Amino acid sequence: MALLEVNGVSKHFGGISALDSVSINVDHGEVVGLVGPNGAGKTTLLQCISGLLPPDEGQVSFDGRRIEHLAVHDRCRLGIRRTFQKVELFPGLSVEDHVLLAYRSSRPVGLTLVEDLLGLSGWTDDEKEAASDALGAVGLLDHAKSPVESLDLGRSRLLELARAIVGEPRLLLLDEPSSGLRNRDVEAFAQLVSGLCRSRNVAVAIIEHDLDLVSRLADRLVVLDFGKVIASGETRSVLVDPVVREAYLGSGEARPHRPVAVPRTDTGGPPALSFAHVDASYGPYRALFDVSFNVPPGSVTALLGPNGAGKTTIARIASGLIHPSSGTVSIQGATVQSSRTWKIARMGVTLIPEGRPVFGSLSVEENVELSLGSEKNRARRREAVERAWELFPRLAGRKRQLAGTLSGGEQRILALARVLATPPRLLIADELSLGLAPEITDEVFEALRAVCERGSTLLLIEQQVERALGLADQIVALRSGRVWAVGPTSELADVVRADLVAS
Repeated sequence: MALLEVNGVSKHFGGISALDSVSINVDHGEVVGLVGPNGAGKTTLLQCISGLLPPDEGQVSFDGRRIEHLAVHDRCRLGIRRTFQKVELFPGLSVEDHVLLAYRSSRPVGLTLVEDLLGLSGWTDDEKEAASDALGAVGLLDHAKSPVESLDLGRSRLLELARAIVGEPRLLLLDEPSSGLRNRDVEAFAQLVSGLCRSRNVAVAIIEHDLDLVSRLADRLVVLDFGKVIASGETRSVLVDPVVREAYLGSGEARPHRPVAVPRTDTGGPPALSFAHVDASYGPYRALFDVSFNVPPGSVTALLGPNGAGKTTIARIASGLIHPSSGTVSIQGATVQSSRTWKIARMGVTLIPEGRPVFGSLSVEENVELSLGSEKNRARRREAVERAWELFPRLAGRKRQLAGTLSGGEQRILALARVLATPPRLLIADELSLGLAPEITDEVFEALRAVCERGSTLLLIEQQVERALGLADQIVALRSGRVWAVGPTSELADVVRADLVAS
């Protein structure tokens, strides 16, 4: 008998069938990869297994026990743990507190809710030891006392993994766990998962677009497309199945990436964005040190560096989400380092942050229309909406669907469509490719190319370095919160590649 058995599970959102009679199983100590294009139903399946969504039909059994009626916390206490495609952390808590809370919630110790809420119970030595072990396993022990806001995306994902493995997990549900990790962190993650399976007999169901990682980790693959299982079997044989490659890549083989030539519209005026001697901190944690660079108008600038280098902090400062502790930030010659976010937005600056910034309770079309703001001219509004459908045809067929029922990748596409419907003066894009299948990543970069051709300035933060280098004409390279190189892509590309590999 398998540890996890999913039999005939279906899930519908209005007229959309997210899962259609899906059946899978995961045995003790086995790694099963869940792959397929965005919108295939992979995350919905994990939601049904973990209890965040009830299946409309079918059964979910764990260790021989039916669990589809159990609450999330009860499944957690049975040993089912998960991570999320979108990092889910609690602002205001330390790294260590996150793991301590996860451990306590999975192993109730008889303390009352009031005592916990008032902080009267304290942490036991066993809890502290378990948290230290989990943080050490993922390489975050040195950050235990750091505020969670100080973590970059890669370390945030490692913290989510630490929460999942603390204590005695029996089944790990991992949703895009490698997104945002450096190469060496991906290697450490693979070793950690393999070690858990071997030494503790932990079972793993993993959603992952990194097929190299999946091929190394997974004993078997289950391939979903449009909510149905289209292939299942031993990993290597499934990966070479032409039906699978067609569904996942959109063609028999991955399309080669080609650099794009974007006409520049540099007017010779003040920089679209300028940082001069900028420092920034999250509480006691110093994130930026004397950062200076300019983004010329009409240019594409790639902001590159390893996780923790300060890239997202720069994006947050440029959009007004946080203020620097010192230094000057200018947009088109106007200083803005103390300005509110809405004032910077009215200057034509738009940030697409990590994650999926859409309104889940509104339809796809309503999300796009909402982004048009105060535009009253009906013809221009109609033109902008049609531009969004032209850039991303897959959204046009889902106009009436609630945004919250889209897959994670589709929500990222919608977030981009909302912005590109009316191209901004300065677009700051932070890790757009996270969680996207290869075919959709192609669409995203074609859309970015199109918006640049219309004259927008682009500051691009991107984990797929070759994609960024193919689009950018300038590089700003960061390391440990400091700028170590600024210059044309043609001069710096090889040097920056080598530095990123070394990091």
